[in-house]
Amino acid sequence: ANIARRSVRRITQETWEDRTLVVRISNGSTKTLEAAEPATMMAGRCVLSFSELAPGETGTVRFSSAGGEFFGNATSGCHHAGVAEFSIQGQRLLMAESCPFGHTTLKTHRFVVSFEPGKRTMQEFYNEMPAVFMGCRETQHSTHMQGLCVRVHAVATSSPAVADIVILQEELEQVEYELDSAQQLEFAEWCLSHPDFKDLLGSAMFLAESQAVANAMRHKKMSHNDKAFNLTLLIDAFVTSGLVKTSLEALGVNLSSYRSAREKCDQRSPANPQVKRHWDEASEVSSVDAEDAEVKAYIEESHMLLRTTAVRCMLMLSRAVAECKVHGQWPTQAGHQADPTLGYPERPRTPRPAVGGGRHSIA
Repeated sequence: ANIARRSVRRITQETWEDRTLVVRISNGSTKTLEAAEPATMMAGRCVLSFSELAPGETGTVRFSSAGGEFFGNATSGCHHAGVAEFSIQGQRLLMAESCPFGHTTLKTHRFVVSFEPGKRTMQEFYNEMPAVFMGCRETQHSTHMQGLCVRVHAVATSSPAVADIVILQEELEQVEYELDSAQQLEFAEWCLSHPDFKDLLGSAMFLAESQAVANAMRHKKMSHNDKAFNLTLLIDAFVTSGLVKTSLEALGVNLSSYRSAREKCDQRSPANPQVKRHWDEASEVSSVDAEDAEVKAYIEESHMLLRTTAVRCMLMLSRAVAECKVHGQWPTQAGHQADPTLGYPERPRTPRPAVGGGRHSIA
């Protein structure tokens, strides 16, 4: 009887356990990205946070097993699987994914984004999807069409899986993705040394620092509260302080959603209701369960705001990038090539010294 119960529980978890893939899309082009409704789902469901994504905005596409039908999930062999269609500048952009039951080399989470110049249906696109998670090492990282570039970075491939997508004009893609953090700081120094671009120093530094923080976020043992703390520091230091030369009004919906999520977390500290800037060890927020939904929602809104800010920075830096390349002073032209890993290159590991301090100390 116990064996039977364990078998039933295992089968139920494999076929009905809540699995998710969150795709964050940032529109850095000059055209509006439009979503074609509804998505074609083989299992689970797909929820979009937008119907149109204006230039400079960030939205999410969330695939999940929750809300799907048990029969559909079981017959498809997937927790969630489907295709979403978008259009931008008159071009079709298709996104397909599938998260199968089990964990074997033959059953891997697949995710692909591609411009579709032909007349393939969404079902045909799904059927021909390769067995890769786009944006990972040894996979394709971008798709191009008529001057547009869609870059994909796989943040995490196991549930909750996360992928970051940015849509840019082709000449802008290198600002964030070709350079590593050190090279981006070199570019920031170049901006400082040129009177026409010295006001953009904060924007160039933001791209370097946000990439460094993103690297830290990949540490599996970092708690949700620690992640929230570090994201708060980055946003306060660059975004809301005005160091990044973009108006808060330009951040629009993403800033409003961030402020709402932050207010909910701040209000959760009755012993210290004046806490409005950081999570620290004196705050009640740091003692709540790491799986708390409000903290996780705050982290997600923080990422969205940072992605939107990064897009704004890249747009502002476009002329500086072109000028830097004309003079042959672009960091990668100097012979220091970034690691081909999309967005977050690996660096040589050095022994970490023993550093004391609180839970938020960074060694």
